[in-house]
Amino acid sequence: MVSQYVDATRLLEILFAKGSRPSLRRVRDQQMNHMIPFIKIGRRVFFDTVQVKAHRYARAIGRKR
Repeated sequence: MVSQYVDATRLLEILFAKGSRPSLRRVRDQQMNHMIPFIKIGRRVFFDTVQVKAHRYARAIGRKR
């Protein structure tokens, strides 16, 4: 899988099916509480899709990364 840096809206499109997506606000809350990995370049925030998927998987099986 190739890493790509995307904004929050695109991250939701990649990770979730249309009918089961959480809100953009939920992603921002997780970002603000450092519950998902992100990088900040200037004022813009990006998410590495591979890191977010690995982080979600690790939390699902009970380990933290």
